[in-house]
Amino acid sequence: EHLRVVAAAYEKKYGEPLAKAAAHEFTGIAEKAVLFLIRMITEPLDLLAELFEEALKGFGTDENALSSAVVRYHIVLRDIKPVFKKKYGKELR
Repeated sequence: EHLRVVAAAYEKKYGEPLAKAAAHEFTGIAEKAVLFLIRMITEPLDLLAELFEEALKGFGTDENALSSAVVRYHIVLRDIKPVFKKKYGKELR
């Protein structure tokens, strides 16, 4: 909850999202980790829908990514499904 408040205050004060500012300060794996953390706190269902889409897109399924996502986030899978449907126009099964 605290990071959500900080992110909103940052955007109000500086006119850009906290994630965008963080992207300017970090590179490589550190950038990915910080952005993942910020999004996981500020927009978790949207981020998780994207993780599932990444695992499922293309010619084949990335079995490792899909298995990891299902195991880690199975508890909120019911909440992810409508976000996934809205974002990608298809069912997450």
